[in-house]
Amino acid sequence: MANKMAGYRGKRMFDVVGSSAILLMFLPLILISCVAVGVTSPGGAIFRQQRVGCLGQRFECLKLRTMYLGSGDELTYPGDPRVTFVGRFLRRFAIDELPQLVNVIKGEMSLVGPRPHILSQESIFENEFSNFQERRYLRPGMTGLAQVSGFRGPTDTMTKRAGRLDYDLQYIKNSSFLLDLKILIKTVWVIALNR
Repeated sequence: MANKMAGYRGKRMFDVVGSSAILLMFLPLILISCVAVGVTSPGGAIFRQQRVGCLGQRFECLKLRTMYLGSGDELTYPGDPRVTFVGRFLRRFAIDELPQLVNVIKGEMSLVGPRPHILSQESIFENEFSNFQERRYLRPGMTGLAQVSGFRGPTDTMTKRAGRLDYDLQYIKNSSFLLDLKILIKTVWVIALNR
């Protein structure tokens, strides 16, 4: 147990230092993106959405707004007309996720971990999988093993949901600094190739 607690402390330190450095590095891009979002569609640039975090606690997940106001919380799909022109570009390169670095610094998320779901998706997972609660043992991540293993994006079928949960539970079981580093590097590769 002592080793596990030390590991969690190390992960938190890595999260704070890493997310702070990345936030400073990408701050100009975030500011430019905020202006682009505000100029091209009415409404604020930052979108706040309730997500489920560690041990089932809810938090406000931050994103750059990629959809028109009043689009609701339903999952997007290819060619979704609710997504703005600027939003498509932000989503393509995962730029819309960068404000979540603030969630990491606040301790609501981690750089790497199971991705947090919207509340409606969380309920679907709970109803379909009896072991879903195990997924909540760690802070949710900006990226995760599932996202670099072919399960990035919508989970609109039970097969996709089962695949994502399987990788999330694998990550929780085998979580380590080296695995986090590998996932972060692979995330850049996945985004660059738009896979």
